[in-house]
Amino acid sequence: MKVSLFACLLGVGWGTWPSSSAAQLLNYELRTNGATVLAAFEGLEEVVAGSTIEIHQGRRDLQTLATVIRPDLALCKASELPPPSERELHARTSARDRGQVEVLAEDEQTDLALLRINLPEVVPVRWAESAQDLGQGTWVISSMSKAGKIRAGILSAKTRPIEREGGVLGVTLSAAEEGEVGLVVKEMTEGGPAAQAGLKIEDLILELNGEAVGDLEAFVEAIKAANPGSEVDLLVQSGQEEKRFSVTLAYRGQLFDRFDRNQQMSGFSSLRRAGFEMVLQHDTTLAPESMGGPLFDLAGRCLGINIARADRVTTFALPVEVVKRALARLQGDESVKKAASQPHGG
Repeated sequence: MKVSLFACLLGVGWGTWPSSSAAQLLNYELRTNGATVLAAFEGLEEVVAGSTIEIHQGRRDLQTLATVIRPDLALCKASELPPPSERELHARTSARDRGQVEVLAEDEQTDLALLRINLPEVVPVRWAESAQDLGQGTWVISSMSKAGKIRAGILSAKTRPIEREGGVLGVTLSAAEEGEVGLVVKEMTEGGPAAQAGLKIEDLILELNGEAVGDLEAFVEAIKAANPGSEVDLLVQSGQEEKRFSVTLAYRGQLFDRFDRNQQMSGFSSLRRAGFEMVLQHDTTLAPESMGGPLFDLAGRCLGINIARADRVTTFALPVEVVKRALARLQGDESVKKAASQPHGG
């Protein structure tokens, strides 16, 4: 495999060398995810296909991939799932078999959800002992959005933590006039949390979660301290009335990615792409709905789970050590213990 892969990456056959013009525009089949290069990894396709499933919402498009960890259990990216009240989930294998899916628990720290599945002929991943000492340039294999179809890449940075991003309200504020308290809404992002909740331009925010609003900096820090998806309570003076609003904070990407030209040209990133204790970074080109799938080495061992598309050429994966700690937390959840004692769908 290594010899054939080396030849593929050079884009040459033995005894030949590309002209300068050919080197400037490499044939697509000879690029990282071209057919010629992927042929060097064809023995891994079966491994990837058996351990990766697709999670769909009703009859709609793919939501996320999931990694099979036991014949009846899988892990996926929690933030790509619909809200609990709207879930009508089912799973598909690479052979297009369909089965039931039940979300047993979610881990906020890692953005992983534990699923109970009912599918034929799935194969649990074989975990690597560790992913901590892998060097930059190490080849890795992932499943693309269609389960079983592989993509190749390399580790492109050192293993490291990714700091969290706080929630976003979707407003621009200014201090109230002298002698008044509160913060004035000067601008609102169309479709943002504040706009959806019903706030208006020139509304005066008086309280945040029952506490009087002080200066602007303190208010901004309080919002940033809350997680995306969490709710904040606002007391607002709108005209002559005081009203209370419950506002669900958004991810930054939900508001700002649509204004980013790079995002529009290369495809959008994952909504949650920060706040991970440790990640493996690789350059595999994957869509947000390809997250939740396993990340393999060339021996077919699972190094971790892809968790976020950060940008066009950056994907984050949770290392196997982090995944196993999250799994221990998820399986210790009381609701999971209760569900384990019931038949599927019970």
